[in-house]
Amino acid sequence: MEIFKTWCEISRDGWTSHYAVDTVVIDEIPHVVFEWKETPDGKIPAVTVPLDPKRLYPVLNQSSTHLYELVIQDPRRNL
Repeated sequence: MEIFKTWCEISRDGWTSHYAVDTVVIDEIPHVVFEWKETPDGKIPAVTVPLDPKRLYPVLNQSSTHLYELVIQDPRRNL
C-alpha cells in the first residue's frame, strides 16, 4: 500500500486548520487516514475519509506530495 502526504484543511470540533496527513488509495479512490490499526500483518487504515480525486493535485513540497482543495471533516468527533 502506497502512503503519501496530502496538505489539506481539516475541520474538527468547530476549528479548521491545515495539516499534512497520510493518504492512501483504496479501490482507486484516495482516502485521508485519520487513524491506523496495528494488525499481525502490519498497520492498516482504520478511520478514513474518501477524497474527490478531481480536487487532489500533485505538488512539490517538503511536507507533502499532494494538495487537496476542499475542507475535510474529521469523522472521529465533530461538535
